[in-house]
Amino acid sequence: MLQAAELESGAKPPVEMTDRESSLSALAAVRRTLRYLGYYTGETVGPYDDALFNAIVKFQQDHGLVASSQSTGAGRVGPKTSEVLISAWRHKRVAARASALAVYQD
Repeated sequence: MLQAAELESGAKPPVEMTDRESSLSALAAVRRTLRYLGYYTGETVGPYDDALFNAIVKFQQDHGLVASSQSTGAGRVGPKTSEVLISAWRHKRVAARASALAVYQD
């Protein structure tokens, strides 16, 4: 069911480390996921930029992963940030599906 939800939403959570040196496809995956979660509003394609950095840091701060943009790992998607991103993505997908089912039951 999760795979169907991934295909349906077009958003695939990142599973690889992402930083300023990452491939454009890895950066696009992070941007799509952060957009889906409400943290990013910019263009999906392109090199790592300040808007992406700020979105990652905001997500990390909201989830207790970093204290500030100066913290070690801030603005990078490493193993822990990726794990929390995937969890948040899955939680939102389940909530959306539950909400849709509740509408059908009324």
